[in-house]
Amino acid sequence: ALFPELHTEVVPADVHLFVKNLVMPEVKPWTPMFIPDHVFAVRELLLNALDKDGRSSHYGNRVYISRKKAARKKFVDEAEAEQTLAGLGFDAVVMEGLSFFDQIATMRAAHDLITITGAGTINAMFMQQHGNLVDLPHRDYITLSQYKFHFFKLCNILSINYSAFFLDREDDPDVDHYSKQNLYFDPKGITEHINTYLPTSS
Repeated sequence: ALFPELHTEVVPADVHLFVKNLVMPEVKPWTPMFIPDHVFAVRELLLNALDKDGRSSHYGNRVYISRKKAARKKFVDEAEAEQTLAGLGFDAVVMEGLSFFDQIATMRAAHDLITITGAGTINAMFMQQHGNLVDLPHRDYITLSQYKFHFFKLCNILSINYSAFFLDREDDPDVDHYSKQNLYFDPKGITEHINTYLPTSS
């Protein structure tokens, strides 16, 4: 609906397609990179569409993106996380339960965002500028080079204050990669971090 002039072709199963000239939209080594003009173009396109749709957020300006319905990389004790963050003024939001435009509306109203590092963190691109993002990776990311802190780069483009708080993780032998392990919530450490880097709600 956002691209009414877009022409779509569906290639049937078991059909090979020869393309003389091809531009691919994603190359894996470059996925953590953001082109500022493109970021602002996408942000403007979708926020304008939201204005036409006319809906608004059902949540406050402090949002915690919960992964409790995810199959992996969530808090071992989600109830503790939600209770602690609620005490700090954060509304727990499960993005899977919201429509596309409701997700954007929720983030546009958000001044402060806290979330476990994951695909849902890209929603920060719709936050209020000069807001705050607290990213929650696990401690392995301090020493392993696979994590590129791409949301730090996104926040720099959008004038959003970025901070990271590193957490311990499970070591479940049945999980095939360290990045998929569940995390242990640290109520004391996270509370101190939030009170230091974003002490008041705006």
